[in-house]
Amino acid sequence: MLVFTFLIMIMLAVTGIDAVRFHWSQVPFVLKAFGFFGYIPAMVIIFLTMIHNTYLSKMVRIQEDRGHQVCTTGPYKYVRHPMYVGVILFMLSLPISLGSFYGLIPSFLIVLLFILRTSLEDKTLHEELPGYKEYAKKVRNKLIPGIW
Repeated sequence: MLVFTFLIMIMLAVTGIDAVRFHWSQVPFVLKAFGFFGYIPAMVIIFLTMIHNTYLSKMVRIQEDRGHQVCTTGPYKYVRHPMYVGVILFMLSLPISLGSFYGLIPSFLIVLLFILRTSLEDKTLHEELPGYKEYAKKVRNKLIPGIW
């Protein structure tokens, strides 16, 4: 989480310096619009994930005290880690919508960090959360339906 926070600060700083101060990038209006429209599915995915999974937490942990169960409804029908899908989409949309190609460099690092986190979290859930192995057999994709 510390690395993630640091990378977000760098992404915001680079995006601002590029788009507002020095204008290194010349992002066409159409791409900026796509960036802004990328917020909509990102926020819908994040919102639906929060509604359907009451066990969401910043840290990966099994909440035995709350009777932690596998969530299989809403976006969890399609991918095993929908919150990360929303965050990744948001992180890629933000620099483009604000007019910075250079802001995508730390954004891509954030995406790589979330791909790594997804793999590590999935391994933990397989080992520690009852019923997750069966769920993973039904919902085969971690982040992108039909791909991974």
